Amino acid sequence: MSERPESRTQREAPAPDAHATDSTYEEAKRCPRCGQAGHLVGIMMNHPRPHAKVETYECENDLCINSHGRWIIQINPDGSIPVRQQGPKEFDLDSRAFDFGKAEVERMKHQLKEGE
Repeated sequence: MSERPESRTQREAPAPDAHATDSTYEEAKRCPRCGQAGHLVGIMMNHPRPHAKVETYECENDLCINSHGRWIIQINPDGSIPVRQQGPKEFDLDSRAFDFGKAEVERMKHQLKEGE
């Protein structure tokens, strides 16, 4: 679960546990926030791995805090689904990006002062 606030509905009725009869695929199709099955909105063939594909699902539950939010499922060529990783994909911060941002801000400030 992310650290985003939950809706009152989610506090009062938390997401159901995975059903014992669910396959890994059926479990992966469920919204990570409310547990309802998502709606398939796209399929992309995964080119680096022939015959693997990535499916994109969207939550259609209007009461879910993740309503209309999307998540992906990777399906390997043998039909297996990798275990969901904790949280969204994150990348390390690059200090050069901050330096570039600061330089842009200073450039804009300088341009504004010249225009006065």
